[in-house]
Parts: sequence; C-alpha cells; structure tokens
Amino acid sequence: MQSFRTFGDLPPDDAGSSESERPAGMLGYSRPQKLFPWNAIAIYLAIAAIAGMALATVLPSGRLEAAVGVSTLLCAALAIVLSIVGALARPWTNDLRSRASRYLAFILGGLVALVGGASMVPMCSRGPQHAAYCANHLRQIALAAQMYANQDPNRRFPNTPDLILLTQDITSEVFICPASADTPAAGPTTRAVATNLTAVGHLSYVYVGSGLTAEAGSETVLLYELKPMHNDQQNFVYADAHVESHEGAASARIIAELNAGHNPPRADKVR
Repeated sequence: MQSFRTFGDLPPDDAGSSESERPAGMLGYSRPQKLFPWNAIAIYLAIAAIAGMALATVLPSGRLEAAVGVSTLLCAALAIVLSIVGALARPWTNDLRSRASRYLAFILGGLVALVGGASMVPMCSRGPQHAAYCANHLRQIALAAQMYANQDPNRRFPNTPDLILLTQDITSEVFICPASADTPAAGPTTRAVATNLTAVGHLSYVYVGSGLTAEAGSETVLLYELKPMHNDQQNFVYADAHVESHEGAASARIIAELNAGHNPPRADKVR
C-alpha cells in the first residue's frame, strides 16, 4: 500500500479517490453548501399566522382588527411561498435523504396552506356576521319601541331607551353591538338593569326617537350606531323598523342632520 507523508505527495485527482470521498481538511475537498433555511422561516411565519388568527377573533371590529387580519394573511401567504421555494431548493437527486427532505418540504407547504386558509375564514366571516347581528339588534329595539308607542295613549315613542327595556320583553344584550367592546347592563332587578343601561359602556346605539309618534315614516331615524363598526359602515334603524347601512361620509351627513333637528334628514343634504 502506498503511503504519503505530506499532502504535497498526493497523486493527481484521476489517480486517487474523488474529492467527495476525501476527508475534510485535505486539499481539493469542498464541503456541501448549506441551504438557506426557507422552511424554518416558513414555519415561523405559519406560527405568526396562527397567533394573528387567534388575536383577530378577540379584537372588536375596526382598523386594528383589519390591520391584524392583513398581517395574518400576509404571513400565511409568505409561509406558503417560502415552503414551496424551500422544497424546490432541495437537491434534485436520487439520493434517498434528498428526496425525503424535498417531500417533507412539500408537505410543510400543504400544512402552511391549510393554516393560511383557516386563518382567512374567521376574519372573512366575522365582519358580516357582526354587521348582521347588529342590524338584528337594532330591528328588535325598533319593534319594541313600536309596541311601546302602540300602548301609549298619545302613540308616542319613549323619550329614552331605558323605558323600552323597562316596559317591553327585551334584554339588555340587544342594546349592544357585537363588534363593540360594550357589555350588557346588569342588575338585580329589571329597573336596576334599565337604570344601568345608559351608563357608559352598556349602550352601543344613539336613540333619537324622543318626541316621535307611531305615524313617523320610513325616512325617520330611530336609532343609529355610535360610530362605524363594520368596515367603515354604520347601521341606522328607522321608525318602520327597517335597517340601513351607510359608509362614513354618508353617515356623517345623516348624523349632522339629526343633530341639527332634522328628522327625517333632508334628502338634499344627505346625498
């Protein structure tokens, strides 16, 4: 067997073992190049998407929820892209280890896609659900106010919303918009609950039915939301119990008319 005392006595490449077979530290040997950690970054982004999805479910509707939702969707989308890039960046050889790593990367991409899709569902459905629940609450209040007016000798709507709660079959939960941070008024008796209704944080709507009668038309506003809560949309309920949703600028014009004493609002001022 031929022995070598120094690396300089090594035979040329075609006379000995290939470079891939030489031990580390010998001349001409090159270590395998490390791959960029695409999959690791994709996992972190998927975890961020899951965290954003959980956070979005507890936030009230508004700009903060929208910002969290957009960030969650971006994290999910980037995780999917990076997991695919990580799979494609794997060496395309017949080596069993390389093939297993590539298949695992593709599996990771599929799992990240599922996480991304799952994160989109609650955020895409939560806003419309809240808006629908809010509209239903306003409709229930308006119908209860109509019953109050029908029972009143002068057919007048109540002067304050707590009278609706005090005299009609309705609960304090109905006076809360699901998208708000408000909580239902509570108390040991119905009168105590009605008293607490007008306290801060227990009423999501502005009541403008004082002085109105049951003969008020469908253009007369009865209640409206304190502020836009549904993607810049604000709900209004009218004396005939129908609900309309208006965007920010239109809502501001209607509210300005109401504050100026014009109910129903003048048509030429709210267009």
